Amino acid sequence: MSSKATDKLVASDIRAGIRQLDRRIKKLEEHIDGIVWDNPQFREKSRRMCGVVGVGQAIPATVLAEMPGPGKISDKQASSLVGLAPFNNDSSAPPSTTLCPGSFTSARGMPANPTMWLR
Repeated sequence: MSSKATDKLVASDIRAGIRQLDRRIKKLEEHIDGIVWDNPQFREKSRRMCGVVGVGQAIPATVLAEMPGPGKISDKQASSLVGLAPFNNDSSAPPSTTLCPGSFTSARGMPANPTMWLR
């Protein structure tokens, strides 16, 4: 088998794998949207968050999934988790440290601080 044929076969397999992953991602996103839509509290919170310019469906779903339920943490802790608490931006801090300790990260690849998209 020539290298050109092998390259085409590998490229074809990669494209097929990407298509399969895209289909799986779409199904998972539809499932997540269904969970949010079926829960009246989640639906209302999502609707309110989506009312903010620049906020799409991914941010409310992530916040609703990652944030502890009401009463489980203090307002200050909640502010810290979503990156709204005022913390000093110390120049002596190593670049790998987060400015908002405890901020969540998501498997969906969102930034640790979803409010960064709102700035």
